[in-house]
Amino acid sequence: MELILFPTPIVKQNRINEYKQFLIEINKKEVDCLKLDDKNTLDTLEILRGKYKACIFLTENNIRYEYEKQDRSFKIGKFIFFMDTNRWRVEGKDKYYYSRGIEDFIERFYRGNK
Repeated sequence: MELILFPTPIVKQNRINEYKQFLIEINKKEVDCLKLDDKNTLDTLEILRGKYKACIFLTENNIRYEYEKQDRSFKIGKFIFFMDTNRWRVEGKDKYYYSRGIEDFIERFYRGNK
């Protein structure tokens, strides 16, 4: 798991800039894939785009998280949010809940349980 902590505003801003640079690179690669009609790579780029947009959102809102690459999930406090399905659950529980996206999840459930 990749644990992300932001001790200073400078580190936070550097991380956001790094994520935004990754998004720019993804957009450039997407143009090349469209020219080549490479659907598999386009799917991969879409997954990466979602990950980096979520990382930017979480970082800008000072939310500590861990990213699990294998199942593309974010561990945020006691919650686990799955990017592929927009479903989430409480760690250690087996019941899954739906949300409209990570922003909706943070606003309605994560901040509501603090």
